[in-house]
Amino acid sequence: MIFAALLAISFILLIGTSLISFNEKYKITLILVFSFAFFVSVIGCVIFNYSECASGNISACEAFNNTIIN
Repeated sequence: MIFAALLAISFILLIGTSLISFNEKYKITLILVFSFAFFVSVIGCVIFNYSECASGNISACEAFNNTIIN
């Protein structure tokens, strides 16, 4: 759940940073930081779902399979 929240927040900040006009140096840095946070959150969600699936949580297995297949 924490990774999903980070995913949503980093995505919103990434889009917001792209739309707001900052100094170009800061804008590029912020976009890189939020992109990194976005990808770390995606990887965290996948790892968390996999670990939940491995521990026997059926709904996590379904979510993990849907994430991988789709």
